[in-house]
This record gives sequence, structure tokens and C-alpha cells, in this order.
Amino acid sequence: MNQLQVGRSYLMEGVVRSIDMPPGKRKSMAILLQDDFGKVTLRFYHIYKALTDRAKAGNRLRIFGEVRVGARGLELYHPEIQLITEHTALPKTQLTAIYPATEGLTQPKLREYVKQALNQHADALPELLPEKFTNGYALKQALGVYSSSSCKCQYAATFTRFSPCSTTFNF
Repeated sequence: MNQLQVGRSYLMEGVVRSIDMPPGKRKSMAILLQDDFGKVTLRFYHIYKALTDRAKAGNRLRIFGEVRVGARGLELYHPEIQLITEHTALPKTQLTAIYPATEGLTQPKLREYVKQALNQHADALPELLPEKFTNGYALKQALGVYSSSSCKCQYAATFTRFSPCSTTFNF
């Protein structure tokens, strides 16, 4: 956490060291998350029971979000969080699309919409790259989209930001 850069999105794990509700114009919850290399504050303005159940001192959390400068230094506002136990699997080794969004429209919901659109219109997607740039892969292969309705499709899309722990591709 000591190498975080403002404006980039990261996937990281850490232990909850403290939770508090700082005074201010808006009610918020601040969670101090720490790993062996540093700490960062998670800021939530919409507080719900599932969040407070996960965010207890001593719990290990896996989070994903964009780093910003806040009142307590580096902060992530409303990151995606997952409670980590000894039985929690490692993250999947796949690329995950991050889409520009608006408040109330979450990354998982956007990913689901893109997946549905790709599955419904895979056959209509034209190949736009000249063959000399494809390294032998067609667009549908690169997206992981298959026209078979029985296939469980995975997808990728235009990537603008990534966790630094994954490979970066700019299309």
C-alpha cells in the first residue's frame, strides 16, 4: 500500500485496524486498512449492515477501488470489498473491465450488462483490426465470446484502468 498512486485503481488485501464515524457535514464511515507495507482509508457514505458486518477490527478484507486524496491522506471511496477467511480462494486470474460509471451503477452491474450485450450480439461484431495486428486471434476469441448458446461465456472489453497486479492492455 506504500506505492499507491492517486487516480489509479487497485486490488489489495489488508487487515482492518480501526473503524470510526468521523464528524462532518455528511455521515460517513472510515475504515483504516493496513498491510505489511502501508495503510489506506476506506470511506463509505452509504453505510449498510453487510458492510458493518465485514468491517470489524482484525478482519482481513480484499478491496478494489480508485485511490483519491481525502481528509486522511490516501482514501478509496466506496470500494468493492470482500471478507477474506482462511477458506477464501485467491482472485481469478483474468482481466476485469473497469468502466466509467455514474453514482448508483456498480462495476459488477456494468460488467453484467456488457456480458449480456456481447452474448446477444457476438455474431454482429465486425473484425476491425487488420490481420497483421491480430497475432492470429479473431475479435471473438479476444473477447472470449462464442456464438453457442450452451457455452458459459466470459468476456473482456475496452480497458482503461487496471489493478497494477495485472497486465495492462490499452486498445
